[in-house]
Amino acid sequence: MIQDVLGNDADGFLVDIIDNQSDVDTRAPELIGQKVNAAGQIELTFNEALSADQIATQHFAVTVAGLSATVSSVALDPANASTVIVTLDN
Repeated sequence: MIQDVLGNDADGFLVDIIDNQSDVDTRAPELIGQKVNAAGQIELTFNEALSADQIATQHFAVTVAGLSATVSSVALDPANASTVIVTLDN
């Protein structure tokens, strides 16, 4: 039932299915490239821009020569929001 702020029923208002036409992104980003940069950081490039609040060190696991490496930080590349820069502890 549709009502106004005073609780009066809306006369003649038929409830129907409402189709929200918003563009909700339902696909996960895809990794399209990776490299080690001159500073020794791992650069991961995805097919779309990422949000800085959605990446964290605990989201990444890295092995080097078969051994676990500690990820000290992750950040979006300031010049390209589709690239994540992963820094390892030395």
